[in-house]
Amino acid sequence: MIVYEMVKSVLRNKAAICFILVSAFFAFTSSIAAQLTNTPDPQEVKKRIKQKLESDMYISWNYYVSGKQPPGTYSGPYEGGPPNPKMVVKRIKESLPQQDKYIREEPLLAPLYDDRGASYMELYEVTEDLSERALYAERALTDFNKSIELEPDRWQPFAMRAQLLKQIDFFAYFDVIVSDQLETIRLIQKFIVKCSDLAEEYKAKISKIYLTISSYYLNRAKVLSREPILLDEVRRLNKQYSTYSYWKDFDTAIDYAQKNITEPNEVGIMINYLVDIR
Repeated sequence: MIVYEMVKSVLRNKAAICFILVSAFFAFTSSIAAQLTNTPDPQEVKKRIKQKLESDMYISWNYYVSGKQPPGTYSGPYEGGPPNPKMVVKRIKESLPQQDKYIREEPLLAPLYDDRGASYMELYEVTEDLSERALYAERALTDFNKSIELEPDRWQPFAMRAQLLKQIDFFAYFDVIVSDQLETIRLIQKFIVKCSDLAEEYKAKISKIYLTISSYYLNRAKVLSREPILLDEVRRLNKQYSTYSYWKDFDTAIDYAQKNITEPNEVGIMINYLVDIR
């Protein structure tokens, strides 16, 4: 009789047991996903920039491989060139109070955080003062993270976060940058399924992102294979480079370049890559 009652009790609580097991499973997998993403903490990024842990050589090469000019290099207006940094700062600082107001009124609207994060990222790009740059980087990263938290199925904040981290430290955050770009591709592919009328336009975007990722691997391999002193410093500052091989980067660059090829006549891209590895 006692056994019978115990069995009945277990059966009555079967749903509860299943719920607990499923919840535990998702908590476990979510924890693993968070570890794999390894997104930098905004406060840590701010601290890293303010301390200026890197040498001038490291910083110079970081700008080179990330494709950005360091602040203070503005040489006047020219067609297609960057705007005057002072005008950029003036424009953004005038717009920030309104962006803050929009977020206070609609705190759950993710695109608003994209817009403000993009403003802070622009300020980071043109500001020379190290403390101010650290503050702008922290705020931009915080906004992009918040946007992703609110609407994780939108690709825009992933793409913008990758752009920000690429400028802050291309070498240290390389894996997160690539991860964010690949997530951008995944989410665009998901979007195409829902909006098939825009498929061709967004497939072209995907192709460009694959080529961008390829260029990241290629540029890192070229620089670190040609500058052994820089490679030593990258390894000293970033423990994930202890087993780094630029030969693997070259191979990975070619793999991603191949994903970019959608037409037979684009095979020239691959040839250019192979010629450039010298």
